[in-house]
Amino acid sequence: MTDRPVLETIRALLKFKDGTTIAEVAATAGLKRSLVLSVINKNGHMVWRNRATGQITRVDPAGVFRDRLREAGAFFWVAEFDYGNQKGLMFKGHDELRERMKTKTWGGGIGDSYAYEYVPDTPDNRAALIADGCLDGEEMIFDDKDWQE
Repeated sequence: MTDRPVLETIRALLKFKDGTTIAEVAATAGLKRSLVLSVINKNGHMVWRNRATGQITRVDPAGVFRDRLREAGAFFWVAEFDYGNQKGLMFKGHDELRERMKTKTWGGGIGDSYAYEYVPDTPDNRAALIADGCLDGEEMIFDDKDWQE
């Protein structure tokens, strides 16, 4: 048995179908419904539920952890701009660095153009962000360590 039986059971059931219930998780994992319910309530911010049917539709502890670090400005990631024509760096915070590195350009087509600003994905910009304490998001490992059984 794993150290996170409720999480593993929910993931296994959601691979098979679109939603699962507390009773199905408890029966599959061989646990009491009250235990499964208490684990889900402890980790409610990581569990997506359909309120109309009561089914669990998604569980994503790593995504919640990633979003929390992203909002804190702990790392940067690469994003596409202008319908994929430009690659730039996205990050939260570090405003003075953003002002220094950003580039203003035009996108779109004739009669449908628009101006936008972005931070180009260059080795110099990456090095400046890393020197300012912002980590590369591609090198970070997001796991399920916030899940409590």
